[in-house]
Amino acid sequence: MAKKELLSEDTIIVKRTMPINDDYKLLANEYLKYFKQTLGDKFKTGEGGRMGVVGKLSFGDWIPTQTGKTLKEAADEWSIQFDEYANQPENQSLEEKFKGRRYSHITENDKAFIVAFDKRMREYGYDIGCPFEWLFFRGINYVKTGTKNKPTVADVYVKSNGNIQVKFHLNKVDNYRDYIENAPQHIIKAFIFEGGDCTGCNSNFCSGKTYTINGKSMHKCNHRVFFFDNPTLENIPDYMELFSKFYPKKK
Repeated sequence: MAKKELLSEDTIIVKRTMPINDDYKLLANEYLKYFKQTLGDKFKTGEGGRMGVVGKLSFGDWIPTQTGKTLKEAADEWSIQFDEYANQPENQSLEEKFKGRRYSHITENDKAFIVAFDKRMREYGYDIGCPFEWLFFRGINYVKTGTKNKPTVADVYVKSNGNIQVKFHLNKVDNYRDYIENAPQHIIKAFIFEGGDCTGCNSNFCSGKTYTINGKSMHKCNHRVFFFDNPTLENIPDYMELFSKFYPKKK
């Protein structure tokens, strides 16, 4: 059992471990105590005054964005974001949301990508199916607009270092083998890569993705496949062309 960390306002926030281990859980709990003691009511910021939530973003998802700062610096930042969130207008556009300090660690290029990608997904009849604050770590997911059954077709994630990822949820990959084998390299590499193989850890829940590309048989974990790391604006037409093969745009 790890010993409790003695924290002060000068304590540096460390990077979150993935997967989260017991030492980090213990440390994060001490971070939480510091924030409660330091901020008081300003730490009750969620719906219904829930503790440790800014809007719909939990403290556990927020604190990794402050990695490298002192606890005092992070607490000051939380206070600023508290006031910003409390005074923001309703129904903000993505461009308006991205002006907030909460998203300051995302580059302007990546913000522009998310805005443009969101526009294209809406053109195909899909919109964001969760609180936008979930962009951090959990990711925002895209679902069919105006339907009761809303399976996720795509996700966008922003990591604590600000890097972004896009993930498509694709099935029956072999049906589109010819297209994929002739696609640009930045598309193919989401299908052919080292690691990420399915280990059958939960066969009752999912059995992985099995397909063959360029004569190479793949059996990948659902949670490790069809990702596009650091996607770019200029590649959006290629991402959407791939998406349209699996989810044709209805006329």
